[in-house]
Amino acid sequence: MTKNRQALLVKLLLLASLLHLGLLIISFVFSMTLPSFHEVAQESAIHCYWTDAMVPFVECGRDVSAGWLLDLISNYWTYLLYLLGTAIACWVQVALFVGSWQGSLSLGMSLLYAIGFTGLGLLFYAPFPFLIWRGYLHLRRHS
Repeated sequence: MTKNRQALLVKLLLLASLLHLGLLIISFVFSMTLPSFHEVAQESAIHCYWTDAMVPFVECGRDVSAGWLLDLISNYWTYLLYLLGTAIACWVQVALFVGSWQGSLSLGMSLLYAIGFTGLGLLFYAPFPFLIWRGYLHLRRHS
């Protein structure tokens, strides 16, 4: 890889990481301003609100314009938490199956889920170490 391509790749990764971090912050701040379902129960079709299903998340009513987009943005930061928890739970299940020598199909499916959720988690969490590394290099260069 040439030096120009490598520099461009690093700039693109830095931009993507900063966008990811910005979206997480916007998502968190926006979702914290929303009411709970109980506060807007009568008009839930026209509002976005926190719901307390099995896990808390933001849901938008069916009459909210671009509700699917608001759902995605306002729940973006919660994906980080739930993804990490799900990956850990899958690896615990794999360990339990291996420890008790349960059926191979259950072990195989658990292993597949554990690898998949861990891979998604790495994609979601990778920008943070990258930004820390780039910040360290920047500070080292300018001090």
